[in-house]
Amino acid sequence: MFHPSIVWTHTTMRDAQMAEWREIEVRGYPIRVSEDGDIHIPEKTTTYSFVRLGRPSTKTAVFKERMLRQSINHLGYREVSFSHKRKVFRHPVHRLVAMAFVPGFRSELVVNHKDGNKLNNSPSNLEWVTKGRNSQHAWENGLIPLIGEGQPTSKLTEKQVRYIRRLLSHGVSANSLAIVAGVSMRLICLIRDGKRWKHLK
Repeated sequence: MFHPSIVWTHTTMRDAQMAEWREIEVRGYPIRVSEDGDIHIPEKTTTYSFVRLGRPSTKTAVFKERMLRQSINHLGYREVSFSHKRKVFRHPVHRLVAMAFVPGFRSELVVNHKDGNKLNNSPSNLEWVTKGRNSQHAWENGLIPLIGEGQPTSKLTEKQVRYIRRLLSHGVSANSLAIVAGVSMRLICLIRDGKRWKHLK
């Protein structure tokens, strides 16, 4: 769960422009975020305790501040990953930027790209919205396919439709499947006759 807490601000010169940086805490770990979408891990000093030759010892390691490398995930968003307490965490960059620079955070909200460009993580292009509003925005702007489960009004998933087809081929009645799936018998019949979900092979 994300709980933003701005604890540090700073400005730097970048390409002859002032870039503002803010530090937030993610899962109890400090992350520095710029308004340009760069993500840094601040310098950290860690002391380790261990036993060597039967004697307890300690060692101090200093990890210098570094920029996190960004990649594009399977949904088309930039993301970064970092390890903390022997666990690897992955976070979308647009959410980190919004946590640092966009007011209105609540844990149940998602971040919407106003212009529909998933790679434009400028704070002015981001807003906190409900999942329903995010889906509506994507639908209104043609950002999701309006077929199959990509339709906001779809009552079935592709996996469910494939399963329904399999049961129909084994003689299960359309009426029984409609009751179990919670849809109309007409929809089951349309699926059986290839008039709905016909894009699904």
